[in-house]
Amino acid sequence: MFFQNKKLQLAGVLLLAAVLRFVFLADNPPGLFRDEADKGYTTYSLIKTGKDLGGHKWPLQIQSFGAYTSPFYHWLSIPSIRILGLNVFSTRLIAAIAGVLACGAVYLLGRAWASEKLGLLSALILAVSPWHLLFSRWANQGILMTLFIPLALWATWRALEISEDKRLKSLAWILLAGMFWGISWNTYAPARLFVPLFMASIFLIQIAFSPRRFSDGIRLVLAGLTSVAVASPFILDILFHWEETQTRLKFLTGGEPLTWGGFLLNYLKHWDPGYLFLYGDENLRHHVPGEGQLNVFEVVFGLIGIFGLFKTTGLWRGWLLAWLLLSPVPAAITNEGLPHALRTLMIVPGFSLLAGVGVALAAHWLTQKSSVLSFAAIAILIVAQTVFVGYLFFQKFPNDEKAAYAWETGLVEALKWTEVSRGPTELCTLTGVLEYPEAYLQFVLKPDPGSIQRGGGYPGYHFLPLGRATDPRRDTAEGLYLERAYFAGKPPNWKKVPPPEEYEKMDLYWRLYRVTTP
Repeated sequence: MFFQNKKLQLAGVLLLAAVLRFVFLADNPPGLFRDEADKGYTTYSLIKTGKDLGGHKWPLQIQSFGAYTSPFYHWLSIPSIRILGLNVFSTRLIAAIAGVLACGAVYLLGRAWASEKLGLLSALILAVSPWHLLFSRWANQGILMTLFIPLALWATWRALEISEDKRLKSLAWILLAGMFWGISWNTYAPARLFVPLFMASIFLIQIAFSPRRFSDGIRLVLAGLTSVAVASPFILDILFHWEETQTRLKFLTGGEPLTWGGFLLNYLKHWDPGYLFLYGDENLRHHVPGEGQLNVFEVVFGLIGIFGLFKTTGLWRGWLLAWLLLSPVPAAITNEGLPHALRTLMIVPGFSLLAGVGVALAAHWLTQKSSVLSFAAIAILIVAQTVFVGYLFFQKFPNDEKAAYAWETGLVEALKWTEVSRGPTELCTLTGVLEYPEAYLQFVLKPDPGSIQRGGGYPGYHFLPLGRATDPRRDTAEGLYLERAYFAGKPPNWKKVPPPEEYEKMDLYWRLYRVTTP
């Protein structure tokens, strides 16, 4: 019965997606990155004071580490942090929820474009995609692109397929599509370039090839105007704070004009077969070692899917190709960390749909030989990929030493232990090899946000200059020192403060020392 009931099949796919995204969410990835700590405490500040850490009242752009970013992840996190308190789980919860809902959105889109089968297969492929799964498990606003862009496409397609005599129904879908496009535009900075380009490409495809080109053009223009209306408060805020908004982009581009040759080279890096199929993004916050950005399943059936696009019909094929080809464009105008899996995260649902086309075509070929063989072969591949992804994420990744340093494993526990161990007037010095230590202190200590907004410090803590490790020859003041576990050369008056057993992760990567008079 399960294999014939489409609703049960969809429920099974979403359940699988949820299990992979929610199990051990607070502990895997194995630490807390500073961006997550900043998002969590900034949301905490919004809850307590209605202001971000820069003192801006319910801002349309959030000030973060001297730059400005989209507020949607923070806004969506307010209920979870208000109810569950500020912790790793509540901070990551929205990413996990968005990851599961993205699978549902891809199902809706695949079903609207072609068939129930394409929707289910694409949703299943996205559910076990290592690229999507990783970003569904930590607090980053990029994951919202994978939810709202498929929803915008789905609503747009529905608006176009309604007959011309049902104007009110069509208008409702147009307004819904415009709302989703407007939200998509502001989910993450790369979407601000990608979404207008993608909408323009859809418009050109429809007026060039649709038999109802005039009607489609009018509907798409209305959807576009609605999206501008939804995004207009954010657009105006960006224009009013143009210099601040450009701070991050200037850093990413190196402040140098980008040539067409440089852009093309950056763009092609995101189609490097080694990056996609073998080793993935070098940043271990963007990639789990063991596969490329795409898994073997996506690679094999994605290639079949390219052939499959020529075996089927429908203008949605042009939409899908535009989606895939335009996704690397925003990352290509930057010069930092390329190829960059986070800035191109919007491409992942597109890959899932392409692979879904490939699976459907392969199943059709196999069915001509044997329906039993067809089901068994595809089922075995899906189960094998799911098991392998589970192994990578829940066995290998949490114990990867390089990943531990990328995620600052044990730092939250180390700061909690420091606070317990620190005497009322004792000063703790934090190593300078830790970037933005204040973000972690805010997350752990939860100081009054109003004090932080007014430029208040962190009594009892001292930060060494960025890049400078503790040196016992010159850092001789009595008190506590928090250092990485590999810190060496400690004189006899440096005594380790051993943590309790529940802080096992801390002891592997961080050490707390108490310095007394020599």
